[in-house]
Amino acid sequence: MSALELLDPVNPTSLASVNADQLGALSHELATEHGARLADLFGDETADGTVVLRAVYAMDRERRYLILECPLDSDHFPPLSDLDPAAFVEECELYEQFGVRPAGRKRLNRVLVPPHQANTFGTPGRRRRHQVARDYEPHVVSGEAFEFPFGPVRAAGWESLYTGLVTTGEEVLDLYLLQWHKHRGVERRLSELDAERATFFVERTDGLSAVGDTVAFCRAVETLSETPIPDGAHSTRTVALELERIYNHTASFAAVCQATGLSVGQARVEIVLESLLRLNAAAFGHRYLFGIIRP
Repeated sequence: MSALELLDPVNPTSLASVNADQLGALSHELATEHGARLADLFGDETADGTVVLRAVYAMDRERRYLILECPLDSDHFPPLSDLDPAAFVEECELYEQFGVRPAGRKRLNRVLVPPHQANTFGTPGRRRRHQVARDYEPHVVSGEAFEFPFGPVRAAGWESLYTGLVTTGEEVLDLYLLQWHKHRGVERRLSELDAERATFFVERTDGLSAVGDTVAFCRAVETLSETPIPDGAHSTRTVALELERIYNHTASFAAVCQATGLSVGQARVEIVLESLLRLNAAAFGHRYLFGIIRP
């Protein structure tokens, strides 16, 4: 079975059910032969306790999305992060949520569940099948390497995330991401909410990406419900997305100046940033573009 054979010639998104062996082979083909990007990796649990893995691949050449749906008959699945390192955090989260892990002896990081705690952030309808807190090896850095910490109380921009860079001084050997310091249970909040109410929480997941997050959520809802979008709404979303993109890039320029000690450059760029935020307020009534996008 070739990945191209699974693509729907009409619809931009194709769904294919595969077993674990096929998932590994198809993932390798997509990554090496088609240049596909692993856009997302997540799981769900059926009523009988079967964990279903879903890997979403963006096939940019074909302008298609391919979703590989894989019911697992064991507690292991092919290690997709060996092909695409971006999948590692999702693999860690799948283990914390469902007790399934990539095959092999790869050591997983604790991502969502705090140390020495288990079953803390359950989602309605899901059950954990193991005690997470006992299944992780201690985090150890040895040899001449050392861990350079960012967050959650070091550097304001990293406040809710711990990022541990393991380095020898220049080369980055490993990266640890721990996200449980300010877990807000957004996924649990969205469960069983109607689309209009859920949009309120999606918009506030990340205030600096209010438009981007909300547009993505609304497009998912509209696609599932086969709801056409008026031209005016398309135009409004496009303008809001561009304004959000521009002010965030400008803020990044200011942060680069701050990180390199260019205080004059930082001040000048922040003046531009303030003018852009005022432009947002003049155009849409909110400096950070809240309250614009709705399903």
